[in-house]
Amino acid sequence: MRRYWLIAIAVLAYSFNGYGEQYRSRELAAPTSSATDNKQSVAQLEAQLQQIDDAYSHASTARFLARHYMQEGGKADLEKAVRFYKEALKDKGTDEGLSRYAKQETVIELANIYFYQKDYGGFLRAVQLFESYGGKLDQSQQIKQARALYEQGKKDQALASTRAVYKALKPRLHLAESSVLQQLRFLFYQLQRYDAAAVVQRQILSRENTLAQWQRLSQIYRKAKKPGKAAESLLLAHKKNLVLPTQDLELITELLMQAKNPFAAATQLQDFMDTAVLPASVKHYESLFYYWYQAQETDKAIAALTEASRLKPEVSRFLSLAELHRTQQQWQKMQANVLKACAGDLDDEYVSRANLYLGISELKLGNKASARQAFINATLIGGRGDAAIQYLQFMRAPEPTEKELNSFYGPCKPRWANSGSDELTLAGMVGFSVQKQQGEKIPQQTLEF
Repeated sequence: MRRYWLIAIAVLAYSFNGYGEQYRSRELAAPTSSATDNKQSVAQLEAQLQQIDDAYSHASTARFLARHYMQEGGKADLEKAVRFYKEALKDKGTDEGLSRYAKQETVIELANIYFYQKDYGGFLRAVQLFESYGGKLDQSQQIKQARALYEQGKKDQALASTRAVYKALKPRLHLAESSVLQQLRFLFYQLQRYDAAAVVQRQILSRENTLAQWQRLSQIYRKAKKPGKAAESLLLAHKKNLVLPTQDLELITELLMQAKNPFAAATQLQDFMDTAVLPASVKHYESLFYYWYQAQETDKAIAALTEASRLKPEVSRFLSLAELHRTQQQWQKMQANVLKACAGDLDDEYVSRANLYLGISELKLGNKASARQAFINATLIGGRGDAAIQYLQFMRAPEPTEKELNSFYGPCKPRWANSGSDELTLAGMVGFSVQKQQGEKIPQQTLEF
């Protein structure tokens, strides 16, 4: 009887040779007559399996069926494969089933199905059974074990297993299987061992020079709080003529800023814009302004913000330019930008600041009467009134008249300037009088020059 079943299995195995690999979909491809015959033969084996009394024949037949369904690969097929693998591993109360080495091979095949199905508990139980048969896990199975431990929430054990695999592989990491490297990277990253994850990722990059892999390396360095290396990774991808999306190009400059290297950030952004890799847009000119400003390159910061203002004129940009020209003592340019800001009526938030800057530029250009009026205007609405009052005191300017405190004179006015409301002008008048009593002369170093 045992001889009969072994011959039957051998015949079926021969007829299945190549068929499993050619299999794609039983739903889409009509089976050939030989495939139909094979399915009938498999069905017959399934039906007769429990009638096989010989332990070895029973186990061998069950394993044959398990491997058949594993090759088929469908979800239901894999469930059947698991059932038949378990059947093959049953001892039936004797030692006449599969040999110890055959059981090792069988249970590892079962473990691989569990891992594919993401049944990590099943995988770990299968590994324990494998080791009880005297088996020793190879590196690909060891890293799967580490992954299963991680997925089961046993992070300390997972880290220990991952480190053991990494230590054994490190001298010849370049020879490791790609699947092992990918699992190592995943585990080190998830377990927050970013330096080791970066080493593994660089090894993967030596085999697969793609943008996705460079992005992963950059992401690892960002997690490791190494923005300089993260920027360098993306920049290397760019220099290797890989096409980076806009967000990655912008990220390079942002990372250089995070690395406290604003000069490099500005230089790189300027290069991207000069070579049309990034558009010369308002957004990018504003970033360029910020980088140059942080790098204390004021002239370049002014040039960048001037371009942003040219592309999209806004009050806030013109006032920022006026402030920058003030730091450079460029009084005419300061005044010109304030006047651009005041070309139309202003929102309340800008009125005091604009008048203060106008007053400073007028004062520096020798126009004391215009400077006085601008400083008075700056006190009529919240914002920079305190600084404007200091300038008025420094100038020993005559106190404002009631008319001056009830109306705005000059180019920098709020939208409601002539609406007839006097609530804010009264507050301005009181504020000026109180400040005036505190002292006639203010030291020059306290002024906003």
